[in-house]
Amino acid sequence: MLKYALLALLAEEPRHGYELKAVFERMLGQTWQVNIGQVYSTLARLARDGLVSCQEVLQDLLPNRKVCRLTGQGRAALAKWLSWPSAPSAREI
Repeated sequence: MLKYALLALLAEEPRHGYELKAVFERMLGQTWQVNIGQVYSTLARLARDGLVSCQEVLQDLLPNRKVCRLTGQGRAALAKWLSWPSAPSAREI
């Protein structure tokens, strides 16, 4: 699930790991806290699989940031996931 949440956030705009963590948690009203290590390990897998590309951005006074953006393959994977039918709720059964 985190994989697709990160893809959706990157579909909006390129972001770095700490920004993804903050936006993710803000969207969910702090109900799902995500470890920054999970964010970076998920980004590494997404990059390995060609779904995102990451670029190091130099900063003067702070450590360099790795900014990631969705690739065409990542957009296709996100669109496919969003098109999957959801499981029926207990009411629908």
